[in-house]
Amino acid sequence: MTRPPLASSPQGSTEAGAWVRRVFLWLYVLAASLVAIGVLVQTFSIVAYVRGADQDALDLHTTGGFITHSIEIVVFLLAVVLAQAGVRSLRRAAEST
Repeated sequence: MTRPPLASSPQGSTEAGAWVRRVFLWLYVLAASLVAIGVLVQTFSIVAYVRGADQDALDLHTTGGFITHSIEIVVFLLAVVLAQAGVRSLRRAAEST
C-alpha cells in the first residue's frame, strides 16, 4: 500500500510545513514559560537580598537576569519565525484564490 502524496491544508501548506510550525510553536511556549519562571526567580531573589539575605541572593538575581534576558531573545526570534510562516501561509492562500 502506498502513501498518498502530502496533501495541502486549508492554509496552503503541506503536512511537513505544519509539523515544522508546530515544533516552533512548542519551542516558543517552552521558552516563554522559562521566561516566566526566570522572572519569578529574579523577583524572589532580589526581595530576599533586600530583606537581609547574603550575597548569594544577589548573585542568583544577576545570573537569573542574564539567563532570562537571553531566553527572551530566543522568544522574540521564535515569534519572528512563526510570524513569517503565518505571512507566507496567508500569501499562498491569497494566491490560490
